[in-house]
Amino acid sequence: KLAEDELRYLANYDALTGLPNRALLMDRIYHGIDQAKRDKRSLALCFIDLDKFKQINDSLGHDIGDLLLKEIARRLTLTLRESDTVARLGGDEFVVLLEGYKTQDNISHVARKMLTVVSEPMQFGTHTVGVSPSIGIAVYPEDAINAAELLKHADVAMYHAKEAGRNNFQFFTAEMNEKAHMRLARETRLRNALKNDEFVNFYQPIVNSQTRQVVGAEVLMRWQSAEGLISPTEFIPLAEELRLIINMTNLMLERALQDLKHWHNNGHLIYLSVNISPQHLEQPSLAEHTRHLLKKYDIPANHLRFEVTESGLMRDHESAIETMLSLSFLGVQLALDDFGTGYSSLKYLKELPIDGIKIDRSFVKDIGIDSSDETIIEAMLSMANSLGMYCVAEGVETEQQLAFFSRRQCYLIQGYLFARPMPAAQMSDYLLQEH
Repeated sequence: KLAEDELRYLANYDALTGLPNRALLMDRIYHGIDQAKRDKRSLALCFIDLDKFKQINDSLGHDIGDLLLKEIARRLTLTLRESDTVARLGGDEFVVLLEGYKTQDNISHVARKMLTVVSEPMQFGTHTVGVSPSIGIAVYPEDAINAAELLKHADVAMYHAKEAGRNNFQFFTAEMNEKAHMRLARETRLRNALKNDEFVNFYQPIVNSQTRQVVGAEVLMRWQSAEGLISPTEFIPLAEELRLIINMTNLMLERALQDLKHWHNNGHLIYLSVNISPQHLEQPSLAEHTRHLLKKYDIPANHLRFEVTESGLMRDHESAIETMLSLSFLGVQLALDDFGTGYSSLKYLKELPIDGIKIDRSFVKDIGIDSSDETIIEAMLSMANSLGMYCVAEGVETEQQLAFFSRRQCYLIQGYLFARPMPAAQMSDYLLQEH
């Protein structure tokens, strides 16, 4: 029985690294393609070849070569999910089967992670050894519809990676490569922009429509690139994916509190509203960092409001609640942004220390056009009122929309009707005109 098990193991696994061998890999690719077909998802095959492995083997001996292959097998296995397969075809060739990835961007992200972990130097006794990988990627069903073809195309793409200077990855199709390169260029630009302080604050006034006084301002991030201003819709999703958003928001908050201090000193005692990303909300240090900044600029906590989105609260509910309670304890007010566009608002309004809600512009723009949207807004206002919360209507652009909110005693208005977002200096002038 033991001998039979051993034979089965030898037939399916690589003796040196313990990874699946070609036979088991092909079996898993067949199975993966069937599954992908059923689920209408894609599947990627990454062919990895180690650059200059032969030189290491020849100069340091096969023992070091074997240790290096085992270490790379270990690193790849740790980097990937359990549902992914890392296999060794022989020599210095590895293949990774990635199943169930939704987008090509995710595949690029995983390929970059593999490049990083494989390239890190290794220490074997007195020898420090470094290798770099060339990775070729073929995707089912775009590049091939059967296992043998998929493996062949991943191999072809790997040779493209070698030709492109090694230590990189290439997709089998030119179009996919172009997209992957464009994305990498955007990521690099974004990281450099953060390093070079290219992000600036813009402010949109929040006006009390009864008194026509500016009572607050929402701070919005803009990217001042060499080509001009770049809108947040273009860079915020990428910043969140790269986890740069926390650092970017911290810097934005510091700049904003400096501006707010200046306005307070000039007698404009407005509050500041700041959007907090879901990732940021999960940081236990957010409340402490905020406390430190408020103290540094000597600003009362009730002049700072954080806006959180419903979708943000859906992610890591427990840590979000903890952070929000700490912020509330500090005296910072919390508003639920994009109210009514998420899932279970009522649940959050009951559980969380929410002080106010922002009525999303998607409802506001249909005032006078769609009566069901008007009914929804009325329900929100009445609910907020009975819960003792303030309301801000955002995206107000016409007198008709303003009149709708005034009739319903919702006086905090943000939108183009009063002002567009503007840089700090212009905001200072705007506040002076108010007096």
